[in-house]
Amino acid sequence: MRTIAIGDSSIFIDLYQLEMLSYLGKLKIALKTTDFVLYELSLNAHQDQGIHVQKMVENGVLTVLSADVFEMQKIVDLKNVQDSLSLTDCSVWYYAKKLDAMLLTGDGKLRKSAEKDKVEVHGTLWIFDELIKQNEIAKSIAAQKLKELMELNPRLPQKICKERIANWEEPPS
Repeated sequence: MRTIAIGDSSIFIDLYQLEMLSYLGKLKIALKTTDFVLYELSLNAHQDQGIHVQKMVENGVLTVLSADVFEMQKIVDLKNVQDSLSLTDCSVWYYAKKLDAMLLTGDGKLRKSAEKDKVEVHGTLWIFDELIKQNEIAKSIAAQKLKELMELNPRLPQKICKERIANWEEPPS
């Protein structure tokens, strides 16, 4: 497992909606994101999430990467090759590749593009798995939070989510 993770907007949004943003800081990884993600989260639709993510930066839990002119050109080049992705998506993909880091995203198109480029990609389910493995969250809490997330985010892989929930829930006594 890589020790650096680059977070995409979708991860921060999902965890914010579950009131679990603080759990990201408990993972045994150096968590980074891009200024593109921070900007996207500062827009009206995600303003509350942006405020909380900014607090993570202020508290030293999250580092923000900013592109210089050369890096910006590389990000634009990725965007030109993968037109269906946003500049924000391409920024986190670029830095994951550059830093040999894992990419944390819930975006399917970004996941497929980055994996084709040999970038290690994980999503919210992986975060839950790691939090359980590191004894930061009980399986029963993870099951409940995943149920909540499935209601909020219908694009999650339903079958895999249901398998995780069944595995994490306590059997009835």
